[in-house]
Amino acid sequence: MLKLKMKNMVNIWQKWKFLPQEIQEALKKAFDETTSKEDFISEIMIGACPICESNVTRDCDEVDGIQDITIGLCMAVVICFVQGVEETYHRT
Repeated sequence: MLKLKMKNMVNIWQKWKFLPQEIQEALKKAFDETTSKEDFISEIMIGACPICESNVTRDCDEVDGIQDITIGLCMAVVICFVQGVEETYHRT
């Protein structure tokens, strides 16, 4: 088991060097600024709000009626969004 984990780590580091510098820096920053695996994934997958640029965002995995990790929720302006998509969803 340990041998398999070590092999996987070697593969990851071999691929790391081929990532563009800005991607490496974004991953390092997210790793340094988050305190849990869930926060890290949310930071990478969701990122800042496209409306207000706040980093007070989270995924909607545990939001009743949505339960989708690809949809972001901005806690500052209370909107749902998908990173890279211009439209937002405002609940009325």
